[in-house]
Amino acid sequence: MRVQPSFLRPGAADPYVPAIGRVADDLVAYFEQHRDKDQDSRDIVLLYVMECLYQFCFNRRLGALTTGSVTHNETVRMIKLLISTLCKQPLLPFYKIWRTKAYKNIELSMDHLLEISSKEVNRTIQA
Repeated sequence: MRVQPSFLRPGAADPYVPAIGRVADDLVAYFEQHRDKDQDSRDIVLLYVMECLYQFCFNRRLGALTTGSVTHNETVRMIKLLISTLCKQPLLPFYKIWRTKAYKNIELSMDHLLEISSKEVNRTIQA
């Protein structure tokens, strides 16, 4: 019998359930507060996913659902740009020959996400 990785074991995610539950509560509150606004629900779900990943990886809240700051909107824009660019990529890797517009978009988005992650990793190391 093969040993399962630690996160595939039954009950491995149990310590994270209360924190992710609080994020889900914030999602419900966000929908209740902003129900009249004309906002794409996919963006709100993306904020929820970002918040959950932040809570899971850094044991800290990002504040994307509670503050709605411009930084989080920029992060959402970069993630959407990254996903749409990767979906439209041709089969041949032209970026290995030329710095195409798609490659520049991917590079810009990844740099933004790396900057955010690096800040949190450094904050965690210093704590």
